[in-house]
Amino acid sequence: MPILKKISSLTAALVLLQRGDLLGVEPASIAPAGSLIFSLGKMLLALGVMLAALLLISYLAKRFRLPGIGPMVSEAPVKVLATKYLGGKKSIWVVEIEGERLVLGVGPEGLTFLTKLRGSEGGI
Repeated sequence: MPILKKISSLTAALVLLQRGDLLGVEPASIAPAGSLIFSLGKMLLALGVMLAALLLISYLAKRFRLPGIGPMVSEAPVKVLATKYLGGKKSIWVVEIEGERLVLGVGPEGLTFLTKLRGSEGGI
């Protein structure tokens, strides 16, 4: 029975605390309808500030090329020497990588190696 008395006295204290009687303050009145709109406005303003900060950081990162952001710089540059469109989404490309000329087929299914050009064979 002593445990039951402790639980009931604890429950009573929580009820009094919730009502405000325990602290000697008036019970909280129902929040006015305007406070909901005010809270929603504050939330939307905070969301807008966070979005603006994210966009600013993204812009600055691209503008000043921060390390680790943006495309990686290749050691061996690839030069596209010629392109011939065959129709639809298919084409043939002649590219140069580290001094070697390659002929590649490009289409919707991907990239296909066709042949390697030697010396002045390309005439490009």
